[in-house]
Amino acid sequence: MSCPRLADGVQRRPLPGGEEVVTSSDGATAVILNAVGAAVADLCTGKRSADEIAELVASCFSDVDVDSVRRDVDAVLGKLRDSGVLAEG
Repeated sequence: MSCPRLADGVQRRPLPGGEEVVTSSDGATAVILNAVGAAVADLCTGKRSADEIAELVASCFSDVDVDSVRRDVDAVLGKLRDSGVLAEG
């Protein structure tokens, strides 16, 4: 099972309202993440699987199930991967 991590040289900057912009090392692409997406990015250290990331995010909320969070985590990871800011660890 792969463990996602942010690619080398990726830049992260906070935006108002808890959002964050993640920029590729060459500055060619940028992704804007909401607060939950930014939390997912924080957990992309190359040491956790997507399932583990989903479980950690779900544990922060009392009214969501892990399957629902897993779909959201997969969407964030896909967005990061498609933008070239995610590597597999």
